[in-house]
Amino acid sequence: MTVLKKLKLPLTITTLLAIAIAYYYYSIKNIPDEVAQSTGTVINVDSIRFTFKVSLMAEKGLSSYLKAIHLKDESGIDEAIDYFKASIAFLNTRYTIDQRFVDDVQPELETAVHMIQTYRLDIPKDKITELSALVKDIYLDSETRERNAWYTIRENYIEFRTQEYKVFQLYQVVAVVVFLLLGLATKLYWGQRKLLKLNKAHESELLSLAFYDPLTGIPNRKNIENLLEKQLVRAQRHKTSFFIALIDLDDFKNVNDLLGHEAGDQLLIEYTQRLTSVIREEDIMGRLGGDEFLLVFDEFTQYEELNQILERITQAFSLPIQINYTEFYVTFSMGIAQYPKDAQGKSAIQGLIKSADIAMYHAKQHGKNQYSFYDEQLGEMIQLEHEMDLEIKRALENDEFELYYQPQIDAKTLEVIGAEALVRWNHPVKGLIMPNDFIDYIEKGYHTSAFGEWVITEAVQQQKAWQQQGLNLKVAINLSIKHIAAPDFRENLTELMRQLNADLSLMVFEITEYELIAYQSTPIEDLKALADAGFIFHLDDFGTGYSSISYLSQLPIKSIKIDKSFIDYIEADNQQKRMVEAIIHIANALNIEIIAEGVETQYQVDYLQQQHCHAFQGYLFSKPLPVEAFNDYALSHIKNA
Repeated sequence: MTVLKKLKLPLTITTLLAIAIAYYYYSIKNIPDEVAQSTGTVINVDSIRFTFKVSLMAEKGLSSYLKAIHLKDESGIDEAIDYFKASIAFLNTRYTIDQRFVDDVQPELETAVHMIQTYRLDIPKDKITELSALVKDIYLDSETRERNAWYTIRENYIEFRTQEYKVFQLYQVVAVVVFLLLGLATKLYWGQRKLLKLNKAHESELLSLAFYDPLTGIPNRKNIENLLEKQLVRAQRHKTSFFIALIDLDDFKNVNDLLGHEAGDQLLIEYTQRLTSVIREEDIMGRLGGDEFLLVFDEFTQYEELNQILERITQAFSLPIQINYTEFYVTFSMGIAQYPKDAQGKSAIQGLIKSADIAMYHAKQHGKNQYSFYDEQLGEMIQLEHEMDLEIKRALENDEFELYYQPQIDAKTLEVIGAEALVRWNHPVKGLIMPNDFIDYIEKGYHTSAFGEWVITEAVQQQKAWQQQGLNLKVAINLSIKHIAAPDFRENLTELMRQLNADLSLMVFEITEYELIAYQSTPIEDLKALADAGFIFHLDDFGTGYSSISYLSQLPIKSIKIDKSFIDYIEADNQQKRMVEAIIHIANALNIEIIAEGVETQYQVDYLQQQHCHAFQGYLFSKPLPVEAFNDYALSHIKNA
């Protein structure tokens, strides 16, 4: 203890002297004050991460919007807007420290959102070019910020290594001056090593963000497209072919709406793991964004092997998933394309993805929960749908559609009591086009609501014209299930009928049974609310949808129309007749009126009258007629008219 006390003063003086000498030696080496620190590096990395996400979201928003325009998918517009708004949200996070980047990019993003909301699906080509230029500017701005940030990180890294070297020299000086400071120098040395490891970890994280999806851990869009390009080069070199598959989860939005985006993320992770477990090690899977995945199969994969993989994928999706104590059955739609059969040339990659996307869209249109292979006929069909969609839009603008009316006959008096409005297309080149040749295209396109409102407006105005002539006829209007499922359908229909000052007691809205059953998300509550407000609904083509009695009793319908295929049974054997009798008995039990459509013979009329059918419609009485011809028919088939 005495020796230590004696050494205390000289040791203190020596230590202070050593520190002074070390500081002098350190200062003459001109070590910069702006040495890279972990906090600065993390900030730079975060800045790159969020500017990259802003750019990525903007590009996805543009891609979704262009896809929505191409496919005429109104819901795709909302998805595109969500991506742009997500970009704005990333700009306003506390990690986005580059205020200049925020000031430059945010107005462009807001302009893009405003442009999409303004033009929706009817955006002019020059506005598409302008929108693309905005997204390109955002990408270039992000790229510039990324390059500058990387440059800063690199410079700081070099300076940091210089500091490490100088600090190491400093430790040597301190060791020579006083051996007692060796422990402190060693501690500082290992502290710097730890800092280096932290920097390397952040660099590794940045590389992961650049090439891998942060949620699922699989290659992101940029990475999977790079891997696809390498696959393409190998196939060209070896003169082989390969398959890709584009997978989209069906109704994924319902999970997000019901349980929130966190639950949606869990679902994506679960199905990513399932897909990874059923594909082969040599196959590649990446996430394009949202609920879209791209599979790139090995170039030596044959059809038999591919079918086995597709079967395993189907089985993987057949099992339920439980999230927050709620069990979900999520299905998928998948489109498959083959190189070089389905895409060639310089843009083969994008062409291949586009072909797979068309096949996937086809699978979705035909009931979902299935996969479809692309072929030229499918591509031509999609092109035809696009052309028809444009023609239908033009036809609405040029008033080329016309309503014909088919009389509805009272079963007891055989007088005209109403009419069903049936549309015809007076095409300027093709002449008169019947509904079977264009209604399906309207259903697949993006003008369902506009077309439905046009039909309703025309029919209401005609019904009011008949009233002025003293004809109190009910007019039946066919409602598309896609129109019914549109946002704000109930509010829009109510407002339209108010503006038209329509007599609801003389207007009937017909809904096809098959569509009502097939379209599982039909808002029955909206129909009930409309029925409570005085709207009258009939169930069309009854018997083709196989609805249950319990389901039928839930619907707010006043009448059912027995489909023609059942009316044809009347002249068959007795067993088939019983099916018609059963339908009529069920309707009578539910206090629902019966209209028989497709009546063509007097025998059918006599039989249906015996079964207490309420009304007839069919060619025995009249085919659908233009307004003037219908007026003449009605006046001659109404007593005291």
